[in-house]
Amino acid sequence: MTRNGAGELAVTDAQWAADRYGLSLGNGPRFEMYVYVEDLDATLTRLVEASVEVLREAEDMPWGERIATIADPEGNPVALCREK
Repeated sequence: MTRNGAGELAVTDAQWAADRYGLSLGNGPRFEMYVYVEDLDATLTRLVEASVEVLREAEDMPWGERIATIADPEGNPVALCREK
């Protein structure tokens, strides 16, 4: 993991998304992105209403964040996070 100010970059094996979410590698890029939002549950509700695929329902993490994972239009996982 690399940190630059408030930003962080972590590198994982391409197989990680397949193992965690059951996603195939496909022909395009496969990456996961973390986006901090102010109200995770309201944001997730709006995205579900817009037919965005939820890969992982919202849950509280032991380190203090609340996280849910959705799929972007190309099927890449995007974690939505809110600090507790």
